[in-house]
Amino acid sequence: MILSSSMPDIGGLLKYSRAGKFLQQIGSTGRGPGEYQLLRSYSIDKNKQLIMGYASWKRSLLFYDFNGNFIKSINPSYNGAADYRAISQFGNSFVIVQDPFMPETIDTTQVFNMAIVDNDFNAIKILTNPTYNNRKTEIIENGYDPQNAWDNFYQTTPPIYKIRANSFDFLYYGGDIVYRVTEDFKLDTLYSLKIGDQFPFDVLHFRCHPLEYFNYLLIRDFQETPEYVFFDFGYKKKQYKARCRKDDGYIDVLANNAIIEDKYASERLYTRRREGIKPSFTNDLNGGGSFNPQWADEKYWSICYSAYELMNTNLDSLSTANVKIPQKREQLINIIKNLKETDGPVLMIAHLNLSQNEE
Repeated sequence: MILSSSMPDIGGLLKYSRAGKFLQQIGSTGRGPGEYQLLRSYSIDKNKQLIMGYASWKRSLLFYDFNGNFIKSINPSYNGAADYRAISQFGNSFVIVQDPFMPETIDTTQVFNMAIVDNDFNAIKILTNPTYNNRKTEIIENGYDPQNAWDNFYQTTPPIYKIRANSFDFLYYGGDIVYRVTEDFKLDTLYSLKIGDQFPFDVLHFRCHPLEYFNYLLIRDFQETPEYVFFDFGYKKKQYKARCRKDDGYIDVLANNAIIEDKYASERLYTRRREGIKPSFTNDLNGGGSFNPQWADEKYWSICYSAYELMNTNLDSLSTANVKIPQKREQLINIIKNLKETDGPVLMIAHLNLSQNEE
């Protein structure tokens, strides 16, 4: 079973077979019991045969069986807040992600990014960025003011996290350590990175970053295979992808040019970003263009392509590309030839080495 969120002509949480055939929608869109307008995150519990979706607008966790039938909903509340950036299942527990600088969070005794909670949302383990130590007063003083939304207040980007079968790995925004939480809730350092000078706290967290922000190396994502760890990062006017070989630490890097650009929403509200295309994995399996996985675990890397994106593929170049699985290329060409702009997304799933024979 494969799940994907949103589809132009249906919308919602969709179920596909491993062969890519659309099977059904999980639940339905709407405002009634068991319905949702938008799911901010979702998880699958294979053991209990449950699908969980977090509907942020109604602040509810919605549970469905594998046939898409609605079972129950709960309205979680934890640490003084009931709205989260994401909620995911981790074994028999939940991982919740908060914005630690929002007013409903900052007034509590903890300033944290993530927490592991039980089914009743009682805390099992709180995960706090160590750079927040002794900074609660500073964070409050630079917090969001609903009476003056134009201020350059503090904000943060959620941690990068990957939930595995028996652990989950994460990296705090602007950080240089990849942590691992094991199934018995122990916190360990998985990778410690040498990225140079550390961000000053205000430079990293102000809503509109000063130009100084771009002089620091910022890791944007990480992926892992049995042999390598890959990191996407930005530094000055470049976007990078680095590959680190685990057995000897050898590193090679690809780079693309980028620009520093001001993004204006109005005369008084703007932000500053590093804009550019980050280097991608080359899809030499079926020749289907660049491949930057959107979902990853220890067995699979998956990506979702829109119909419009695939319809712009140069089929002449694709048909003559040197690929490792020619029959998959022909399958992709046939899919593209029959696509319409209103069709749903096309999922590509890459099996990592050592797991390609597993279903």
